[in-house]
Amino acid sequence: MAAKYFAWKKQKESPLYLLLPCTPNEACHFYMLSKSISSIPGKPLAIILDELEKIVNREVIGWLCKTLDLKPHLSIGITNEPSYIKENIHPIWRRFTESGCLIYAPPPDYKERIHIVHAAARKLKLKIEREEAKKIASITEGYNFPEVVLLFKYSLAQFGVITYETVLQLIKNRIIQPTNTLMDEEKYINDLHPLQVWDII
Repeated sequence: MAAKYFAWKKQKESPLYLLLPCTPNEACHFYMLSKSISSIPGKPLAIILDELEKIVNREVIGWLCKTLDLKPHLSIGITNEPSYIKENIHPIWRRFTESGCLIYAPPPDYKERIHIVHAAARKLKLKIEREEAKKIASITEGYNFPEVVLLFKYSLAQFGVITYETVLQLIKNRIIQPTNTLMDEEKYINDLHPLQVWDII
């Protein structure tokens, strides 16, 4: 949200925003939309690509590189793992170091996760006591806001309540797994194609 606000203030236009991972069709649509906007003379184009470390599909990387080749006025990449991008996704890293900026967004710490727990409860029009929220926050490391909301929805559907014990059981049963950390980094690496810049430009 901070990056989107920054882009809006700088450009006076709402930026195009893409949350990764995405399908090749979504990446293609994003590219065509970017191309259409950038073809209007004088119209600012700001692009935000969130969770860059989740790109593993070669075709998607190609579409995103083409999008950045349109030379937007402002391009921002957000990631939890900048070193992962530099080491494994060379074309994307090269584009951002040439013409954009990368923002490091670390996973939420314990205090931030308490706020996430309360925000997720408010979204579901519920209230969780602070001590209970602290306990839930202690076991949701790696979970982002939408994933905590899903945990709470499953907890309500299966148990009728949201407590530390019910959330812990869902986590142990791997009902919802966190995706904003590279706990499954080995899988990401295995899914990567051997990339050469000239293959997709």
